[in-house]
Amino acid sequence: MYNISIEGRVAGDKATPRSNEILAHTDYDSPGSPIITNITCVDSRSIYIEWIRPKVGGPYVDIYKIFYGPLDTPPKEISIKAASEDRISKVIGA
Repeated sequence: MYNISIEGRVAGDKATPRSNEILAHTDYDSPGSPIITNITCVDSRSIYIEWIRPKVGGPYVDIYKIFYGPLDTPPKEISIKAASEDRISKVIGA
């Protein structure tokens, strides 16, 4: 969300009165969800995970967080810096 107002300037650094403020926002609030395309067991303690950027707002994602672990425990969390490619992958282990 943005708060926007405008004023004009003339020679001698004199300013016009500032316009009324308006609230505005971009075309979408946040990017969509990443799309998991592949999960493969590497060994008994590691998995390979592959995903593609969200269709909406994907190029604006800077970091992905992967949450993983057994069902009966709080998930572990790792952060992955977003790559410039649409398809991203990572091997994660316990």
